[in-house]
Amino acid sequence: SMVLVCCFLAVPPSSADPTAEAEIRKPLEDWSAHFNAGNKGAACALFAPDLVASYPGVADWNYGAMCRRLAAAIDDPERRFRYDPPQIKEIEVSGDLAVVRLVWTLRVTGRDSPQELIVKEDGLDVFRRQPDGTWRIRISHAYTEPSPDEEE
Repeated sequence: SMVLVCCFLAVPPSSADPTAEAEIRKPLEDWSAHFNAGNKGAACALFAPDLVASYPGVADWNYGAMCRRLAAAIDDPERRFRYDPPQIKEIEVSGDLAVVRLVWTLRVTGRDSPQELIVKEDGLDVFRRQPDGTWRIRISHAYTEPSPDEEE
């Protein structure tokens, strides 16, 4: 109802939680190094067991599907996938939930070809603090940014 919206908008944003923010930022920044080094376990560890990941044009992925996709990319015999550290735009923490806006840059090269494809993915990730105190991605939405010639 409108009353609920008005009251919600009147509530000031949660106070900054620098500890939680650091606990979220570090694994995000470390993730690309783990992935690029072929560390499948560490690449999967960023995601919560009850993950829901949504990307345009495909069915949602759960934790198992995400880990299989990461492993397949790491093991791909034809192409090499490398991620830059993410560009983190914003981290908003409230209690045991946090929302992160970020951009991932993926670089893909053929094993025998130096030609590099660069894919930028805009993402919105909802982190949940897990029972062990770590923060993991519970919900992930990502979409590929349009290439410059597609923009109006």
